[in-house]
Amino acid sequence: MESTERQKREKVLVVAHADNHLEIFAAKHVDVKIVRCPASFTDEMKGMAEDFVEQTLPPAWRSLYFPGFCRKSEMLRPLLPSTIQDAKLVRGLLKTLNSIGDAA
Repeated sequence: MESTERQKREKVLVVAHADNHLEIFAAKHVDVKIVRCPASFTDEMKGMAEDFVEQTLPPAWRSLYFPGFCRKSEMLRPLLPSTIQDAKLVRGLLKTLNSIGDAA
């Protein structure tokens, strides 16, 4: 591939529902694998959990399990109606502040 040519990036959408149900959306040619990492509460246990995931992955997937291939990491927290309401309030306040700055 020429250096001036940009490689097309495939899009994958993961929807996490409040009941921990995940839906993954992607083009039909995209393979998806979901694995669960054991619970860990100490640094030693975290290392053991990561080793467990690596060792139980099928070989075709093991080559992806490296930090450089991680595309996104997110901490899932419940999305409550109050969280949405607070975000709307903050957005409104920021709009007001921006309009005051523009008028000055």
